[in-house]
Amino acid sequence: MSYGSETCPHCQGEVKVYVDGDGTASGWCPHCRKSYTFLPRRWKPRIPDEGAFYEVIVDEWTDILEKVEEWTDGNGKPHRLRHWKEISRTLGQSIAIYTNLEQARKRCEEIRAEAKAKTTETTEYSVVANIKRWNHDRTDWEWWRPEWAEQEGTA
Repeated sequence: MSYGSETCPHCQGEVKVYVDGDGTASGWCPHCRKSYTFLPRRWKPRIPDEGAFYEVIVDEWTDILEKVEEWTDGNGKPHRLRHWKEISRTLGQSIAIYTNLEQARKRCEEIRAEAKAKTTETTEYSVVANIKRWNHDRTDWEWWRPEWAEQEGTA
C-alpha cells in the first residue's frame, strides 16, 4: 500500500514510498533506479479511542538445536555457532479481544514471559505479540503502535 512520496536524494525525482511492517518506509526511484529506506514515520491513529476494541495477535516459532560448531581462530580464540531448525510456526493467531488497551498490553507481556519461560538450552520459543485496534463496530482496524501510548497518556 502506498504511503506517499519522497524526493530522491540522488536525482531529486519522486519516490513512491511504501510502509513496511516495522514502521520503516521504503521506496524505489524510477528515474535513477535506486532504492531507499526511510526512517520510521510518526503515525497518527485513524481510529478514535472511544468504543475501540484491542485484539492481541501472536506469531510464534519453535526451533530446536540441530548442531553446534566449535572452532578456534588463528589467535586461539574459541568460537561457537549454534544451528537451529524450525519445527513449527504459527502466524497471525488471534488470542483475545479487549475493550481496554492496558488489558491487551498486559496480555502481550504475559505471552512474552510464557515463551521466555518455555525456552531451554535446546529448544527456543520465539513470540511476537502485536495489538490490532478495531473501531467501535469492527469494520476497520489498524496496528496499535507504541508511540501512541504517549499521546493517549497510557505509558
